[in-house]
Amino acid sequence: MIGKKIMQFDSVTSTNDFIKQNKQNLNHGTVVSSSMQSKGRGRKGQVWISEKGNLYFSFLLSENIAYKDIARILFQTSLALVKVLEQFDIKASIKYPNDIIVKGKKIAGILIETSGVSALDCVTVGVGLNVLQKSIPHLEGKAISMTELTTNPLRLDDVLHRFIEIYNELEDETLSYIHGCYMKYSMVIGKYIEVSGKEGRILDVTRSGHLVVEIDGEEHIYEDKELSLEELYEGNQK
Repeated sequence: MIGKKIMQFDSVTSTNDFIKQNKQNLNHGTVVSSSMQSKGRGRKGQVWISEKGNLYFSFLLSENIAYKDIARILFQTSLALVKVLEQFDIKASIKYPNDIIVKGKKIAGILIETSGVSALDCVTVGVGLNVLQKSIPHLEGKAISMTELTTNPLRLDDVLHRFIEIYNELEDETLSYIHGCYMKYSMVIGKYIEVSGKEGRILDVTRSGHLVVEIDGEEHIYEDKELSLEELYEGNQK
């Protein structure tokens, strides 16, 4: 369960960094939220511009955790975000591995970071959700926010608490159920991407979090860091 303790700040370097720097003093499930991040980031070190008006939070998982659980955590977090958006009448899909998409544009991103070598010490899950920011100049045409999509009242605290509630509800479900729901919202299945100069068709996202791609009639399995699916954004597709 997450969210028993919520720590809120006006500004931090990043909520993931705060948790990693203070994990010895934080309990499992602690949620850290900030109005702004001075050094927000996404996967592969990409900068996540974190201006006021959006929702930036992270949570710590440090009990009964193993490396095999990372895929489930990603599925569960992605699914919780999609279901939160549904509560505001926003239909979203999931772009493997860590983006939530509405109308071909990014509305949320997930960054999962681990600590531990031979055994997993803890997992920090970071989420950035575009809520109130109407214009995102550095991502013009590639990003969208909730305020552009709904007439429902939007409060950052309300959105955060809805996420926590849904994530915790999903905690009791099996991996099979979580993965099945995740796949229903996946936007990548059947899409074509370029892999090492060849055209590949995405067949599946496995329960272990790998991507299955068909190339020249043969199936190949890739980890998320091996492929870029940027071309699946609206405006980048073939």
